[in-house]
Amino acid sequence: MRKKVSSLVYLILISVFAGCGSNDAIFQVETFTDFQISLGLNTVEAHYFINPNVPVTLRTQLDILNLPESDISQVVANEAFLYPKFNDNVSLEFIHDVNIFIVDPENTNRRKEIFYREAIPAGQHSEIQLFSSITDVTEFMLDDRIIVETRLEFRQFPPATFDVRVDMKFGVYVE
Repeated sequence: MRKKVSSLVYLILISVFAGCGSNDAIFQVETFTDFQISLGLNTVEAHYFINPNVPVTLRTQLDILNLPESDISQVVANEAFLYPKFNDNVSLEFIHDVNIFIVDPENTNRRKEIFYREAIPAGQHSEIQLFSSITDVTEFMLDDRIIVETRLEFRQFPPATFDVRVDMKFGVYVE
């Protein structure tokens, strides 16, 4: 029994020390997408907003830091916020679910979820903080532009027609 316990402790120590190292992103890539929520959208179906022209600065930042693309181990979503772009008086409490995808421009059926928030609690919301997925999106982010698809489900009808912005941050990790 004592041998099993010491073996278990030994394995735990190996995994702890082998996992040590920097888990911090060396830099972040920030971008955004804008779209308009219209007054007449219903609560029965999901609504999709596609922006085929979202700017990405990953290559520029790599050039500034003098890092080759091959040094990137992964690019993952860090954080995102959805908020009314011009009108701070609009409450987002009518939004129930948010899913944001990055879409392959060569094959629009291929996409990866990058941010989400489901079953958003009711109440006054001037912004919605989204959760990030752990999906590696390096191959998408190496282009100067990406396609971002936002999926919304409503619990109530939108109170007005207004513009929305989603600010997104991605962490870049190197080997």
